[in-house]
Amino acid sequence: MHGYEVDALFAAQRLVVELDGWEFHKGRVAFGDDRDRDADLLDFGYETVRITWDRLHETPEREAARLRRILARREREVGNRGG
Repeated sequence: MHGYEVDALFAAQRLVVELDGWEFHKGRVAFGDDRDRDADLLDFGYETVRITWDRLHETPEREAARLRRILARREREVGNRGG
């Protein structure tokens, strides 16, 4: 998407979800690259939600509920702007 590989895309809501584990995102370069990508995608109108490996596995119900709320809010916002 816009030159980037993303973990999950909710196109209708203009939302990207990134699943962040330490193994693939450790180090200063990866950290900086991730933030640069987030800013670029925001410039194209896509918000990014980052879910850590620990949160996904320790509190999956909480993460799912939060993501549903975010998607519902984004749906309303994008709909109000005309998509």
